[in-house]
Amino acid sequence: MAATGPGAAHDVPPAPHSPARPTHSRGQQARQRRTMHGLSGDARAAPTAPPDAPRAAPPPLARPLLGGLYLTDLLVVSVSLVANLLRTCTLAELLDMVWFGTVYLLFRLAAQMRSRWMLSKRQTRLSGSGAPCFFSVFVLCGARYILTRFPFLLPRVTLAQETTGPLVQWRTGGAVAHLVAPLAPRTEPGAPIPPFRAYWIRGERRAPPTARRRIVVLFVHGGGFALGSVALYTEPLLRVLGHVAKASAGRVRAECVALEYDLVPGVRFPAPLLQCLRCYAHLVEVERIPPEQIVLCGDSAGGGLVLSMLLCLTGQARNEPRLGTERDWSLLPLPARAVLISPVVDLRPHAARVFDGLRQLAAARTLRARKTVARRLLAQGTPSALDFLAPEALLHYAQLYTGVLRRPRRAQGPAETLRKLLASYAPRPGVLAPVQTLAFYTLRLLSRPLLRGAGCAASGAPVPAYARAHAPVVPPGEAQSDAVLPPAPLYRTSALLGVHGAEQRTLATSLLVNPALGAWDEVHLARGLYVTYGCNEVLAPDIDAWATRVRHAWAAADWPAGVDVHVEPGPDGVHVWPFATMYLAARQSKRERGLRTLARALLQLYPDEAVDDGADLSPQVDIDAVHFGSPASMPSDYEEEHTEDRAAQLAWEQELMQLGLRV
Repeated sequence: MAATGPGAAHDVPPAPHSPARPTHSRGQQARQRRTMHGLSGDARAAPTAPPDAPRAAPPPLARPLLGGLYLTDLLVVSVSLVANLLRTCTLAELLDMVWFGTVYLLFRLAAQMRSRWMLSKRQTRLSGSGAPCFFSVFVLCGARYILTRFPFLLPRVTLAQETTGPLVQWRTGGAVAHLVAPLAPRTEPGAPIPPFRAYWIRGERRAPPTARRRIVVLFVHGGGFALGSVALYTEPLLRVLGHVAKASAGRVRAECVALEYDLVPGVRFPAPLLQCLRCYAHLVEVERIPPEQIVLCGDSAGGGLVLSMLLCLTGQARNEPRLGTERDWSLLPLPARAVLISPVVDLRPHAARVFDGLRQLAAARTLRARKTVARRLLAQGTPSALDFLAPEALLHYAQLYTGVLRRPRRAQGPAETLRKLLASYAPRPGVLAPVQTLAFYTLRLLSRPLLRGAGCAASGAPVPAYARAHAPVVPPGEAQSDAVLPPAPLYRTSALLGVHGAEQRTLATSLLVNPALGAWDEVHLARGLYVTYGCNEVLAPDIDAWATRVRHAWAAADWPAGVDVHVEPGPDGVHVWPFATMYLAARQSKRERGLRTLARALLQLYPDEAVDDGADLSPQVDIDAVHFGSPASMPSDYEEEHTEDRAAQLAWEQELMQLGLRV
């Protein structure tokens, strides 16, 4: 359960992964053994093959055609996603999603994929890295389009625990249930701990006998403050912990505390930041973890929250009344190190470079002028066109986070237009009014999910199990969106032109929303700061400018530990590239490169413990000729010739054939 205290606003939620069920198929057993073994840190020890493992000579190892995903992975996540959409989205929202998706597939997808492919080939020649696979290009194009049409509800359901949890269980063979546990509070008598939710993610259930040192990673996930969950990041975090154990030869034990903070629009700024600070205080004061063993880590919006935490811990948030009333956070010690993946450092609509194109569109007075600006921006072919994160979605999330937008926005399609028309007609059912009766029931059908449950009933009566199973993933009060007709923007444009009302002042001026405005010469981390981002992402100019200022400030202060910046080149250098390439990269060695990079960054907490594992991660090296162990990965991700690997791969192929899929 989560840490709780007096006045907790909600009940303790369940763990992000259900208890492991017995795995009967050989493929599931192989995945569970591989997951548990891959995190041991001993790359030479091979697990014992099952007694009933096939002994016939297996075929050569098959490489997945869908990046790091299998067809069965897509089947599992598709079933979960469809069920969750049917019980969360109204019929009008579902029909609009189908409408926009069909139009995009028929008329725009091919052109966008061709444009992205040409840019990728150009960057491949310049950087020496491999070209992306077809599936990767398709997913990145589709993700960007979704974020420009349905930036909230569809991604929220897709990345929710209820959708990604079954996928993680499937890919690890249920082993994740043994490695993830709720952070149980151990409060001192009379010392109330405010509510937050977090989970221990441990690569091993007990410390190896050779472990001499410990790293505790406090991980804050990204998602624009509105999306994501711990379940989404469980597998990549387990892999990173496995790489740490392997790179240190088992001498360093890495553990992770993943924070499950509340998402907007259910909460607003600074609630997620407060939960981050409470979790850190719990680790230091209640768990008694020395600060020199703690590494703060976050990606995207989570990276921005980590930077805001550092500003609070150095006393730069005393002027924020919503933070100072609880306690003086500057009395807490600073952690030893911070590792950031594509952090959000500047969200000011009138100044952040990520919004340059949106400011040009907002300055255009007429529709023709806006179309001209849009064509000019498209013709420029900037590297950020390869990223899946859209500036429009980022500004939408920022305005939701700070309260500029009261409710999320989405594109309005034919179904929502019909629903609004019927609502304005205000039909009433009656025997003598068949037209009004038809309109009434059509309106009610369009305004409700197809799978309706009683999980959100206001009464205190017990809810049946079947009703709880149909409860929406997002509470109805948070799932409501304001539909706008394209090309109307999904954000308020006044802030882009420098018009700052009272509700927009926080977004435009607060250093806790825009960490780049902080005094970074006052933030001294004993083991420094590590930042990685992709060369093609829309946040790259802002991250680079901020990192340069911090590096100069720390150099002027003559601090020994400075800022280490890693930029991923080539077409794989997109937003949060270590996690994106883990699923989408064409070759297994590229899928592991980002995770190994993060593991090495964590091991800089103890530089003398890191060992050379013999792999060059530079894009110029022939990565297919490099041996990559893949802790906690799928069986066929291991490109080794051990008997156990062959048996696991053969069992996996037999399971695919039972599902009617040829390999």
